[in-house]
Amino acid sequence: MSFVAILAAAPDGRIGKYAGFDTLAAAQAHVVAFQAGYPDAFAVEAPAAPWPHWRIDMVAKSVTIDDAEFVAAEAERLAEEQCIVDLKADALRQEMIDKLTSATPQQISDYVRARIPDTETANMFIRILLVLAVAVRE
Repeated sequence: MSFVAILAAAPDGRIGKYAGFDTLAAAQAHVVAFQAGYPDAFAVEAPAAPWPHWRIDMVAKSVTIDDAEFVAAEAERLAEEQCIVDLKADALRQEMIDKLTSATPQQISDYVRARIPDTETANMFIRILLVLAVAVRE
């Protein structure tokens, strides 16, 4: 996460003067250091968009993203990332189902016991996996 000290904005609300920091405390310290020359300065978390897309409100001491095209592109990018995550999850789920349906009860038992030393817990997981294996095969 990054933070910015906003020192000044242009009349149209675009960024006038700012500095970026790794922590909010560092951004706030910068504001204090330059408060005499920039009395309306403030520190906030940096928006996700690059600075040309920022809209500064010096009265409300806020920074927003004011670019419909950027917001739409970001929404599309996030949707695509989620689709990729979903596809990977589906592939992993299918891989696990394939492994479960092709494993023998002994293979399931050996697999679980090699990873879970507690006998009672291992037995519980083995029973669950055996029930799932039967359900998936049907």
